[in-house]
Amino acid sequence: MRFAHPHELLDHVGAEIGVSAWLTIDQTRIDAFRAIVGGPGLGRNRVGDSAAHGYLLLSLFPRLTTECLAIGQVRRTLNYGLDRLRFVAPVPVGARVRLRQTIASAEKTAAGGVRLTLDGALEVEHSHRPAVTGQTVRLIFPGVVDDA
Repeated sequence: MRFAHPHELLDHVGAEIGVSAWLTIDQTRIDAFRAIVGGPGLGRNRVGDSAAHGYLLLSLFPRLTTECLAIGQVRRTLNYGLDRLRFVAPVPVGARVRLRQTIASAEKTAAGGVRLTLDGALEVEHSHRPAVTGQTVRLIFPGVVDDA
């Protein structure tokens, strides 16, 4: 979904903003995440090497959101946090996932920005249960960015 200005979000609470393309969770991605977080012990989850770590899956939310949401006239965006985060089901190596998001709330802030809360579900292909559910919250400040 595309918005010309952050304030347009206020009129679309409850709307689904879209669904990302499918992304394959391969062993290379799992190994790279494990290396970043500090080695085998920190990157492992309750099902070992055969499934992606929950935080790896959560880290995909920003990337996949860009496929669903575009907002014009944004000066800056700040990550404000997460709510109701749940790691619901494992994602085995080779599975494909996609992100489905809905605008849970959009409120003007005192500074003239918008506090946007998105309900997200990271769906697993051929599964009736999502891998991850939760709300991502961001502060979006309108303005024209000078690229010069």
